[in-house]
Amino acid sequence: MKGIIIDVCESTATVLERGGQLKKIKNRNYEVGQCVDPRFKLPKELCIAASCVLLLTVLVVASLVLYTTPTEFVYVHINPSLRLDVNRFGRVIGVVALNDDAAELLEKQELSRESAQSCIKDIVDACRALDFMPAEGGSVEFEVASKTDEISNGVEGIANELEEINCSVEIHSVRKKDNEEAIKNNISPKKLEAVREYTDAHGGVLEENIAIFRGMSVRDIRDLTRDEDCGKWDGLHGMSDTRIKAVKKYTEALGGTFEENVVLLKGRSIKDIYSMINAAEKNGSGNKGEKGKRK
Repeated sequence: MKGIIIDVCESTATVLERGGQLKKIKNRNYEVGQCVDPRFKLPKELCIAASCVLLLTVLVVASLVLYTTPTEFVYVHINPSLRLDVNRFGRVIGVVALNDDAAELLEKQELSRESAQSCIKDIVDACRALDFMPAEGGSVEFEVASKTDEISNGVEGIANELEEINCSVEIHSVRKKDNEEAIKNNISPKKLEAVREYTDAHGGVLEENIAIFRGMSVRDIRDLTRDEDCGKWDGLHGMSDTRIKAVKKYTEALGGTFEENVVLLKGRSIKDIYSMINAAEKNGSGNKGEKGKRK
């Protein structure tokens, strides 16, 4: 409740409140006749200090988020395949192994995190030391997902240095959407593209095929894609045992031949196949040997 200062002492002041009550409060350099609100208030200095602490906390948290959030990605393929996660300040904040050889390299070698360029140099040196590539020559492939020229220019600089020692180098740009899906599946964009090509050619579901081919090289996946007999009905070159089993159960429940059903179920997930089998059995529509009743 507001009041008027009617008396001022050295350390206290007397306030006459609207209801007629007198109240002593701490003297904050008040003057007689001054209108005040005697309710508790934080000292001005404390409010300023609290505001500064809050602002500092916000700045520290924001800086930490910026530092720990990758914005650029560089994939390095020699035989080990690795992904470098780079923040907006050009620092490498993560190195991800994309195959077993890369995991071995990371176990045995400490890599520089100062920049993508220094990290790539360490990777090349480590590959030579571990006999993943010869002392001279060899081949390196880069995939770059970057919104700035700094990372791309840095990779090109490394590529020029490697070419001077007779190393074959390729650099490919990666679209944001492809990079996000590759990260989600913990594979490289070029392997993602190879599995997509296989899926388009021979069927199945992309996620299932990624799991099937995770330990296979991109070259081998593309060789299988070009094989016209691959995955049609023997399942030896791409259909997982789980998928073969599902198609066989579908054939037993709904009829037709295994070969026809492999083609019929192209693009259907294993979960979908079993759902179709269960629905047919529940509705009594399964009729072994009668192909005409399949949907």
